[in-house]
Amino acid sequence: SLVEGLNRTGFLKHCSYKGSECSDPSYWNAFTTPKYGNCFTFNSGMVADKEVKTVTVTGSANGLVLEMFLDQTNYMYNKLSRKAGARITIHDPYFLPMPDEYGMNLAPNSASSMAVQLNEMKRMAAPYTSNCVKDWGNTNFTVPKEINYSLSLCQRLCHQSAVASNCSCYWPELYIPSFSDTSELFTFDQRPCDIKRTDNDDRICYEETIRQFDIRNRICPCDVACHERHFQSSVSVATWPSNQYWKLLALDVGTYTPEDINSGGPKGNEIKKTIQQDFTRVEVYYQTLNIQSIVQTE
Repeated sequence: SLVEGLNRTGFLKHCSYKGSECSDPSYWNAFTTPKYGNCFTFNSGMVADKEVKTVTVTGSANGLVLEMFLDQTNYMYNKLSRKAGARITIHDPYFLPMPDEYGMNLAPNSASSMAVQLNEMKRMAAPYTSNCVKDWGNTNFTVPKEINYSLSLCQRLCHQSAVASNCSCYWPELYIPSFSDTSELFTFDQRPCDIKRTDNDDRICYEETIRQFDIRNRICPCDVACHERHFQSSVSVATWPSNQYWKLLALDVGTYTPEDINSGGPKGNEIKKTIQQDFTRVEVYYQTLNIQSIVQTE
């Protein structure tokens, strides 16, 4: 919710990592996206002097558990979103999170379980046919050294660079999140484009620029990465909070009296409905520590 600004605790009701509390701000880094507003990443490897946490035991008791307050009453003012819930993406600590491309929705009144396995792809650079890219030095883009190369990020930078050059603005939907003072690198030091759909020179310029890529008149200097790591998730969903647990959760919220919660009737039913609509839960854990690797060889 944009109402909370950068206050992570307004969104995160409860956090545990390997059974220990993890709501402390030192575990988290904030960024924003035009579509999802304020976002937070856990265990990022792109922040100086912060050690990346590791897991050596499988199962939900040894993973990350989050309970989130969705605050539908104040959720995304001015109807910027027609959906309620949260968005989660599991990504390598050294890659920028891209919730649009790789995210999964978490619905209200649900508990999602994400069992994860790491998949790894290693390719050989030129002159081999993959023509893979080792790092950002093989492209025309300036990217902080702590951010690993990825094809999707390269393509987004390529399109944003073209829009900035042609239209003297950056397109908000191509915005790339940043954890540091490097946002001007990803906006090319330009103003945001006007995105309204009618009587809009910025949109006309943007659409013409993208059309040049669509018809292959312009090509991005982006190829697959030589080393890729992806997290494959098996997802299951259950109802949460249950008919038995919602009262305990309502008491824990602290805004309702025990008398109102247990009163039944219209007042009790309204509190139950609000609690069910305003909370979601997710568990993220390794299903196996085996790494599925695909390695290109001579």
